[in-house]
Amino acid sequence: MARDVTLRLPDETAARLEATARREGRSLSEIGARSIEEWLRRFPEYELAPGAEVTWAGGQVRGPRSVPIVVA
Repeated sequence: MARDVTLRLPDETAARLEATARREGRSLSEIGARSIEEWLRRFPEYELAPGAEVTWAGGQVRGPRSVPIVVA
């Protein structure tokens, strides 16, 4: 059964991850990469939701804000 899912990291979660990264001496990009690897391992079949658009954050740190996907 397919499900529509939107991936978005809440601001307060991002702040907690940043604090954890500082304590552990890791960069946020390393933590993010490991999180994505784990997600892909658990949900290998997915696609962008039909007609959906990825929204992007602007400013100094550019990246996706939300990625609407369908998980099979």
